[in-house]
Amino acid sequence: MKTNLNIAVVLVIIHWVMPLLLCLSTIGAYVKINNKFLNIADLMTFLEIIDNIRGPIIYLPDRVRELINAYVSLNRIASYLKITTEKKSNITKEKDEKYSINISEAKLGTKHENILMTIDSLKIAKGESIVIIGETGSGKSCLIKSLIDRLIILSKKEFNIDGTISYASQTPFIINSTVKENILFYSKYNAERYKQVIKYCQLEKDIESLPAGDMTEIGTNGANLSGGQKSRINLARSVYHNADIYLFDDPISSVDSIVYNKILDLVIKNFLKKKTIIFASNDIKYMHHFNKVIFVEKEKVKFFGSIPDLEQCDFFQKYKSIHSKKNSQENNIIQNKKNKENKIPDTDSADKTAKSVSDLKSEGLEDLELSESDKQVVRMVNSQRLRMKVI
Repeated sequence: MKTNLNIAVVLVIIHWVMPLLLCLSTIGAYVKINNKFLNIADLMTFLEIIDNIRGPIIYLPDRVRELINAYVSLNRIASYLKITTEKKSNITKEKDEKYSINISEAKLGTKHENILMTIDSLKIAKGESIVIIGETGSGKSCLIKSLIDRLIILSKKEFNIDGTISYASQTPFIINSTVKENILFYSKYNAERYKQVIKYCQLEKDIESLPAGDMTEIGTNGANLSGGQKSRINLARSVYHNADIYLFDDPISSVDSIVYNKILDLVIKNFLKKKTIIFASNDIKYMHHFNKVIFVEKEKVKFFGSIPDLEQCDFFQKYKSIHSKKNSQENNIIQNKKNKENKIPDTDSADKTAKSVSDLKSEGLEDLELSESDKQVVRMVNSQRLRMKVI
């Protein structure tokens, strides 16, 4: 900061002193070369010229710098416009009567050859519903992104996808438009399919509560929607699109477990039962909604098969025990927060309150007016005492 201020001070001094130095140096050079002094007329003319060119001379470095910046910017724009939009993909799109996805000996990563996912063999038959499970950061999202060509195939023996794809991201994608246009997303409107998608994605009550129904304008990034509403609209857009393969990167993680199960029952098992589905999830309790399981560990597909076969594996039992411990800890934290928010009275304080009230009444204060909270406490304690007597 101090250095910058010093530089600014020097520049200001040069700005005002430079014309004077220029005059003195020019006059001195004239006298030195010609061995005579300027007359008054020539001196006044010289000073007038110096005064006129002072501004351009001072601002000349700024103009040169701006010209250099403009040249660099134009070169960058030109190089951007010359970029070809065609992207060479290593994913083949050949017809396959049996498998929707057929991958073998594939390594996926970035252009710097940083391997993010290794797949030895993955053959997903048409019409199967698959759930991907694994620890956070194990590579579930990378596996799904590789199927939509978001990762570079560094090496492969086979990587074939047969069919169109519909994708729902983990982070909801919401455009600044109506709810209906967010779901349709430039697809052709089909009234019957649209109503089914609204129903199966649990959006009926939400749309009814909105001021203009599904024609309600959504703000930027869904500012006037809750997290669960944005997630379900994001899911509904993907489900509405009629595709062969559906890729879901845990799009409804923000909804509660009851709604989560309803959506899986209605969407996975009913509406899309004839489609190929790949669903990434962080919770193993939803596995029973799917036919098969992909278990991902340390950026590698470690298991692909049925749920009973997976449950017999030692590594899954270890993962299951760790997962259950984490869930119990999280549930305890949530329950403690709820108790603090609700401010549940403990039994000792309630018993003391009841005793103090009964003591006051026994002393002849039967006409004592009690608040509703005190009455509730007295009723609760008395009911507990009656139960103890019965026992």
